Amino acid sequence: MFSLISQRQIINSYGIPCDSLEKNYLDFYNKLKLRLIPVSNFQTPEFYDAKLLILTGGGNIYGEQSERDIVEAKLFKKAISNKTPIIAICRGMQYVNILLGGKISNLDSLKVQRFIGVDHKVYIKDKALFVNNYHNYGIFKDDLADQLNVFAIDKENNVIEAFYSNKMKILGIQWHPERSFSDENSYKISEQIIKDFINNNGEINESDYTCGR
Repeated sequence: MFSLISQRQIINSYGIPCDSLEKNYLDFYNKLKLRLIPVSNFQTPEFYDAKLLILTGGGNIYGEQSERDIVEAKLFKKAISNKTPIIAICRGMQYVNILLGGKISNLDSLKVQRFIGVDHKVYIKDKALFVNNYHNYGIFKDDLADQLNVFAIDKENNVIEAFYSNKMKILGIQWHPERSFSDENSYKISEQIIKDFINNNGEINESDYTCGR
């Protein structure tokens, strides 16, 4: 099974625009038996017969990576049209919410501050996970696009940490499943969520993660 995966847009030390994809993504998804096909930000994307689309994290939205924004929007539209499951991580999750009419906000003034690189608690219903944190922007509950369902939330700040749509076959996760966690069980649950979404052809069953699993 192969998946298209988007890439960060960067400028290298010579001032040349480049694509960038962290090795962590390759390691994580290869372990799940996926063959990843990176998509360049600098050419018209080809969708081929991909069985999955992964929109990655890395950087903020709003003009920082304009070519990437265009390419990811085209990939998203094609995946929805083809009923291809979509996994959106961190920045990817935020961008999906925007594409569907939602909003994102700067998280500098949260009630309970979150710090880059420091894990924090989120809830899937009544089940607590400790997840990593590498983002400056996020989605408050009131700003979630109407088509999306809350999956995980930072209850202290009312910030959405994961969402899904079984109808559109979308899973958005604000933390990085492919990076390290301070809590091994939370890493395993995150990995299982990804596995289940893929194996269930783009659907999430919340009860699988709230009954002591």
